Amino acid sequence: MNLRNTIIVLCINLTASIQAEEISSAQESKDTGVLEFKGNKLSFYGMLRMDLIYADSKLDHNQFPFFAKREDKSLGDKENDEFIDMHPRLTRFGFDLSRDSIPMWEKAKLQGKFEIDWQNRATSETGGTESESRQLPRLRHAFLKVTDSEFTLLAGQTWDLIAPLFPSVNADSLMWNTGNLGDRRPQIRGGYTTALWGATKGQLDLALARTGAVDRKDLDANGARDGDDSGVPMIQMRVGLISLVENMLDLGIWGHQGWEETTNRIAGDDDFNSSSAGLDAKFTPAPEWIIMTEIWSGKNLSDIRGGVGQGINTTTGDEIMSKGGWVDVGYKIYKWYTLSAGFGSDNPDDGDLNTGGRESNKAFWIGNKFDLGGGFITGLEFIRWNTTFKNQDDGDANRFNLYLTYQF
Repeated sequence: MNLRNTIIVLCINLTASIQAEEISSAQESKDTGVLEFKGNKLSFYGMLRMDLIYADSKLDHNQFPFFAKREDKSLGDKENDEFIDMHPRLTRFGFDLSRDSIPMWEKAKLQGKFEIDWQNRATSETGGTESESRQLPRLRHAFLKVTDSEFTLLAGQTWDLIAPLFPSVNADSLMWNTGNLGDRRPQIRGGYTTALWGATKGQLDLALARTGAVDRKDLDANGARDGDDSGVPMIQMRVGLISLVENMLDLGIWGHQGWEETTNRIAGDDDFNSSSAGLDAKFTPAPEWIIMTEIWSGKNLSDIRGGVGQGINTTTGDEIMSKGGWVDVGYKIYKWYTLSAGFGSDNPDDGDLNTGGRESNKAFWIGNKFDLGGGFITGLEFIRWNTTFKNQDDGDANRFNLYLTYQF
C-alpha cells in the first residue's frame, strides 16, 4: 500500500471513529436531554403557547395591559367597549449552558442562559410596528453566572434583584403597575449565600443596573436617556432568609436607588431620584399551598413598573410618590388542577398628580391551571381592573384569558 492509500485509509477510519462518537453522544443527549461538548453542558427548553383574550371594557393595551382606560361619557366613551384578541407571542425558546469548572479557576462553576419570546408591545414604548403575522423577537434573558462556593457573580440581562416574586396570572404583563414591581434589565450582580442554622440560609445580593431600561425616560427630549445622562448606575440590594419555619417560609427585604439627569431643566430641576423599599414573602404551609406577597413604597417608580407608570410630574418637577403591593394564594386541589386568587394595588400620591393622572390602580384575579401531563398545560384566568383618575371618571374592565401551552 502506497503512502497516499495509507493516508486515505487512516482518514476513513478516523472519520468513522468520530461519527461513532458523535452518534453515541447524540444518543446520550436524547436520553438525558443534555448535550456535552468541550466540557460544556447544553440543554434546550421552551414552550408553544396560544392565548385567547376577551375583555368587556378597554384596557391600555389588549395583550400587555397595565390599567383600565377611563370611561368619560361626556366625550362619548362607551361604558362597556368590549374587545377580543388572540396571539402566540408568549411562545418561548431558550437554552442553558454550564460547566463544572473553569480551566484557570477550577473551583468555580460557570452557567449561562439565553431566552427569547415574541411579546413586543407595538406602541411608541417600543417603537415596534410589527403586525400579528410579523411578530418581533424579544430578548428576555442573556447572562452568565460564576459560582464559587458561597459567592456568585452575574453579568447580563435578567430579572431585577428587587421584587423577586410573581403573581400566578397575567403572563403578558405580570400585574405590573398594579402592585407588582420589577422587570428585566442589564446588570452586574454579586451575591453571597451562607448557612445560618438548621436548613436556614442567609442571602445578600447587590446589583448595578441600567436606569431607564424599561421607561426609556428622556424628559428634555435631547436624545439621551436621563438615567444614562446621570453617569451613575442604578443600585439594587436584597437581604433574604431561606427555609425558615421548617422550610416553609422565605423572606426578603430590598430596595433600589436610581439617578436621572436632564440637560435642560424640567420645571426648574435637572436632577431626579428614583427609590424604593419593599418586603417579599413566600409561605408554603403544606405541599398543596403556596402564599406569596410583596409590599413596597417609593418614588419615581415608572422604570420599575410602579406609580401606575408615572414617574415625574413635568409640570411641577415632583417625583411621584407611590405605595402598593400584592398577595396571591394558590391551592393544588388535584394533581392536575391548581386554583389561585389574588389582589394587587398601586396607589400614587394624589398631590403629586395633575388632573387626569392615574391616582390608583387595583385588580382582583382568579386563576385556573390544568396540567394534563406530557408538557400540555392549559388555563383560564379572570382579572378585574379598577383604575381611578384625578378629577375624572374611573375605568373598569373584566378580562378573561384562555391559554394553551406545550412545554418542553
